[in-house]
Amino acid sequence: MDGAARAGKIFIIDEVLSELKRKDDGAHEWFESQREMVISIDVQIQASVAEIMRRYPKIIDTRRNRSGCDPWVIALAQVRGFSVVTAERPSGTLSRPKIPDICVDMALPYMDVVEFFRRQGWRV
Repeated sequence: MDGAARAGKIFIIDEVLSELKRKDDGAHEWFESQREMVISIDVQIQASVAEIMRRYPKIIDTRRNRSGCDPWVIALAQVRGFSVVTAERPSGTLSRPKIPDICVDMALPYMDVVEFFRRQGWRV
């Protein structure tokens, strides 16, 4: 992954980096060392997040304080023309959407982590 990050093939939004820091599971340290892959929030991404939240208000689970980065991940993909990589499975409903549900509804390309690894030619 180091090479892909340095080559500009994979990106995260800085909001994800902040969430990883709160989890304190070691992932934050690696992503922090790969700053070239971290994209800062800009006006276009903010506008996209606002529209995503308007259209899909249940994307964030406020009861469990979860999924806070999901709209930012989707917005980054939408604004920059990226594919979303997610470990989430579709819920099958937009009343309680997961990332894949919104990607399908917005016609954004997405894939699961295993597919991403395959496309990169990586082996676990």
